[in-house]
Amino acid sequence: MIRNATRLGSFALAVRMMLATIILAGLSGCNVTTDDSKIQMISVGEVRRLWQDSQSGAAPDTLLLVDPRPATAFSRGHIPGARNMHLEEVQPKSGRSQEIERFRRIVVYGDNPGSPAARGLVKRFMANSYDRVFLMDGGLDEWVRQGGRVQSVQQP
Repeated sequence: MIRNATRLGSFALAVRMMLATIILAGLSGCNVTTDDSKIQMISVGEVRRLWQDSQSGAAPDTLLLVDPRPATAFSRGHIPGARNMHLEEVQPKSGRSQEIERFRRIVVYGDNPGSPAARGLVKRFMANSYDRVFLMDGGLDEWVRQGGRVQSVQQP
């Protein structure tokens, strides 16, 4: 009789643990894992082609270029038309913004492909279910090396 009660108690404990796991999984939602292996790279040549299409006016929503570098670095030089956005502007699980979602591709770049800010922002976009997000291979350094234009912001 004591053995049956012990088995019943163990079974009840296992059921409670399983229910707690299911409830916690439901509360936390299905998290999208966003490690570096899931980052899609895009070549500078492809970005230049998309950039030219967007600049021509024929397809203005083709490309959103995002530069997550500090404002001072952005002011010194960035790809024309790029937006200076930082990680804190795209909160985890904040959902998708219609202003950003309208673009066919989102390309984030830093000084180079190892830029932690650029990689972090790509992963933050991915965590918010943007599916056409890319990290520019080579970053701004490669853009300039291949003859891409850079624009600076005049300080008052």
